[in-house]
Amino acid sequence: MTREQQEWEYYCLDRCKPISEEFTITYDDGGCLHKTLYKIGLKANIKHTECYCLYTESENDLDTFLFIPVEIYNNYQKSFFFDIFKLDDIKELIKSIKTINIFEFTSLLDFTNIYQDFKDLVEENWNILKMDNLIEI
Repeated sequence: MTREQQEWEYYCLDRCKPISEEFTITYDDGGCLHKTLYKIGLKANIKHTECYCLYTESENDLDTFLFIPVEIYNNYQKSFFFDIFKLDDIKELIKSIKTINIFEFTSLLDFTNIYQDFKDLVEENWNILKMDNLIEI
């Protein structure tokens, strides 16, 4: 096992597939109703709080890192599907951080989940993907 593979294993070993959920939030911005589809990515500890990383598949994902504490998600899960929220309420529930670099990102996160099939895919194709060249030690 190369040192790069050891680095990879350090971050990905024994990770489980997170809940594969998506949810739509309907909100009122004061004049119109809007819907946003959120997909749940990795589960991670962000600022010492267990959270789900979110993405929307929009260009906004390039500029903003979105996350929701697991406890808030669990408490509001049913409401996300049936209620209309005010924009200010959404900003309180779903946290965001403007664009950050990879070092800031990894310093905020302590991953507790990663997709097992993704991990397997990378490991099986390690040489083809030239992972040793991508991972800096």
